[in-house]
Amino acid sequence: MKKTVSFAVIHFTVAFTVAFVLTGDILLGSLIAMVEPMVNTVAFYFHEKAWESKMLKNALRGNPGRKTASFAAVHFSVAFTVVYLLTGDILVGSLMAMRSGPQFSDMTLSD
Repeated sequence: MKKTVSFAVIHFTVAFTVAFVLTGDILLGSLIAMVEPMVNTVAFYFHEKAWESKMLKNALRGNPGRKTASFAAVHFSVAFTVVYLLTGDILVGSLMAMRSGPQFSDMTLSD
């Protein structure tokens, strides 16, 4: 759970900064910073729980990059969808989804 909380704090900070820079609107930036990381934090928690299953642990044994890649796919999908729904802008949704990829590989590979 500590890892999930740490992930949330970092994600909220990065999300607000990037959303504000992209939109120039403090209210919209704040809304994105609250909703998108909240949804991704829940997704991260369940992603970690799923990877604790025996079947996925066996799959991970040979290639730890699979866990990182699967979370990246979850993150990008959630980030794009949430931001697109809040802004109606495909470009902003895409940029927000791509804004912090390396952060996730650092967090999902170390247990």
